[in-house]
Amino acid sequence: MKEFIGIPYEKLDCWDLIQAVYARYLDMDLGDRTEQSGHIKDGTWGEVNVEDLQRYDVLVFDDGFQPHVGLVIDGGRFLHTIAGVNSCVDSYKRSQWRDRLRRAYRHKRLAYMVV
Repeated sequence: MKEFIGIPYEKLDCWDLIQAVYARYLDMDLGDRTEQSGHIKDGTWGEVNVEDLQRYDVLVFDDGFQPHVGLVIDGGRFLHTIAGVNSCVDSYKRSQWRDRLRRAYRHKRLAYMVV
């Protein structure tokens, strides 16, 4: 996923970044933004426990202004971007993110795929 690190937020916001990764690595089109809190489409995603996170799960954070989403890449790390910051890898276990983590989702197609 190295090619997705360092992309300006103005080019890809947090949801667009997730869509790009899904298209590139999973050959999946996530469609449009349908749920305000994280843009997760009803029926296509299932909520997962934070203790059971896997690669490509989507994390939904409350950043105080609007929902923010990131993509799990491995144990404790996620890919994301926020206004004014290029896309980067961060730890969702750090207090800055852990305290804002509200939900996690897994695309239902991932249950049938080896990722």
